[in-house]
Amino acid sequence: MSFAVSRCLPRVGTGWRFGATPLLLLLAIVFTWGTPLDARAQWWWWPPAPQGWDPTTSPVWFQSEASDPTVSLPAVDDTAVYAFTLDHQLIKRALDDGREVWRVDTGERRETFGERVAVASGTVLVGEWDLMAFDSDTGRHRWTFRPSEGTGYGAYLGAIDRDLILTGSRSGHVAAVYIADGRTRWLRTVVRDSESLVRPPVVDDDDVVAAYTVTRNPWRGGVVSLNLADGREQWRFEIPEGRGWHSAPSGSPVITERRVFVPSENGEVYVLDRDTGAMQARIPPVGPNDSPEAAYLSQDMRKLARSGRILGITSLSGVMVGIDIDTLKEAWRYDGSKLGSLGYELVPGHGAFYATQFFGYLLAVDATTGDKRWITGGERREFNRGPVVVGPDLVVAGASGTWRLPSQQPQP
Repeated sequence: MSFAVSRCLPRVGTGWRFGATPLLLLLAIVFTWGTPLDARAQWWWWPPAPQGWDPTTSPVWFQSEASDPTVSLPAVDDTAVYAFTLDHQLIKRALDDGREVWRVDTGERRETFGERVAVASGTVLVGEWDLMAFDSDTGRHRWTFRPSEGTGYGAYLGAIDRDLILTGSRSGHVAAVYIADGRTRWLRTVVRDSESLVRPPVVDDDDVVAAYTVTRNPWRGGVVSLNLADGREQWRFEIPEGRGWHSAPSGSPVITERRVFVPSENGEVYVLDRDTGAMQARIPPVGPNDSPEAAYLSQDMRKLARSGRILGITSLSGVMVGIDIDTLKEAWRYDGSKLGSLGYELVPGHGAFYATQFFGYLLAVDATTGDKRWITGGERREFNRGPVVVGPDLVVAGASGTWRLPSQQPQP
């Protein structure tokens, strides 16, 4: 459990890992029962045991990494799974049975900043502080992206578009980098402030949309739309001050045919015109009466994902809502507050939304109805990042190791 709690803490310049609810809960336990040691003795009653089928009880395969916890969202190609550990180890495993094919040290010795691995064109892209590339067959280092302008590009590794990787930075820049050799196609300054970051960009057709934050208290920020071909700015939207102290994006946007949806730390989701960036609507925050935790949240770290015509939105309160992207009306609401925060990551697949919760649960919610499909068994798994969809299965990495899980309960 110590790893799960440690990953909840904020880091300067990189945003919150899981959110405020775990910290508030721990403080409440100490206040109620006394010292942390006393609280630990009382921990037996919480969290409650999840009910229903748990896919980790019948995995396709499982490979332990308990001595060196896996921190990345994995990447997959036709034959392999690639994951990244706290100790800067990039690991390739066979997709069919999980056996280790190779393992390389990236050479980085600072804190592990990046939390994503990507693979394309025979190249594995690793988000260390710098963006690094390795040969997918051999693990040989190919290049490191460290331009003269800006820094921290690996920490905000974003979308792949054909021969390009788009990445944000810890210096207010967005870069389009050729995957083959690490050359810069273009590099644009989004924020001219040394205390700023640009979250992982998303791409759709010719549009690159990136959320940016100036990390001077209180945090402020917005989103910018850039042209994929040359990086020129098309429009910009600044998040207005809201109910919370910070008014900055809490994650990457979602692009649809006509709109851009932007989550914020003040709990609202902003609906923008894709062509102009003009605000069309606001999706309200989770109300204080929806769960006991929500009443204590002055900020909310909402995350977005799209499945068909439904936009899934998480909350630190443990509530997830499904919004019709055409009408902007709430289609359903799932209350997972008994098991703590949602909000770190949301992944669509198999007609479901997959989310991680405090204590390392992995949750599947039906994207059409909002009904819970299943939830895994808690802190022993320590799933702190979302899964990757592989055919009918999921590949997910956590402190316990790397798993390939069935997404549906096997029929007897």
